[in-house]
Amino acid sequence: MLTSDPQPDHLLLACRDGSLPRTDWTHEAHLAVARVLLDEAGDPDVALGELRGLITSYNARSGLPDDRIICHETITRYYLGAVIALRHLPLDEVVVHPWCARGAPLRHWSRARLDSEAARRSWVPPDLAPLPFDHPVDPITDMSTTTDHTGATP
Repeated sequence: MLTSDPQPDHLLLACRDGSLPRTDWTHEAHLAVARVLLDEAGDPDVALGELRGLITSYNARSGLPDDRIICHETITRYYLGAVIALRHLPLDEVVVHPWCARGAPLRHWSRARLDSEAARRSWVPPDLAPLPFDHPVDPITDMSTTTDHTGATP
């Protein structure tokens, strides 16, 4: 569960500057950072681009293997969609909502499909059940043209 310390905006700053310990980059921290980015950007597609860049930069700095540095596109879009749909709730309710549970995507995607390279690299529609919310993030946004957390285009 996400506690009041650190605050979500402090999590974002620590991710951006590389000072967040890997052990603190939890599922709940991802959700909190997604919410802060969404609130800052105001636009789901901009927030997605920021989140992609942030996750990728953080993963690269924290020493993940090369094949795991880039964020998992389908999972990232799913959780950002859930955070957007639950935007009216306080963050502490969002992080415990069933749509935001760690295993929530497996209600909609088979393990094989979600673990596929295609799902890791791009949005792959669910194969088990429809999403419980309208997905507001443009599924055709090209990962190669989004900006990272520094504003630079890859």
